Amino acid sequence: MESRREQEPLSGADRRYLRRLAHGLHPVVQVGASGVSERLLEAVETALSDHELIKVRIAAERALRKGAAQQIARATGSALAGSIGQLAILYRPATDRERRSIVLPSQRGEGEDGSEAADPAHAALDASAAAHGSPT
Repeated sequence: MESRREQEPLSGADRRYLRRLAHGLHPVVQVGASGVSERLLEAVETALSDHELIKVRIAAERALRKGAAQQIARATGSALAGSIGQLAILYRPATDRERRSIVLPSQRGEGEDGSEAADPAHAALDASAAAHGSPT
């Protein structure tokens, strides 16, 4: 599998926003004993193409988890929005602008009082979470 172009670095506000959106999501891919393989990367590619924002469970030793998450992000052209324990949150915007459901704070601007503009991603992610059996 050829490596995709690396995702632009996320701002702190973007990472916080994505972690908040991912809170109710369940992991869609699990890294097992075989580690990061071509098959696993294909599964992550498919999940990112379908959802833009996913959780990946990395069942590896603590010292290896961050490296595995970064390797997956580099290989799929996604951004690592965060990780906690065995879970990594990956984000990659849809290539077709019309299919993008997540608008990052850095892309839409925030009000001077810190309030966020209305985001169409909430409705799309609620529907996605419901389809995955996640409570909203």
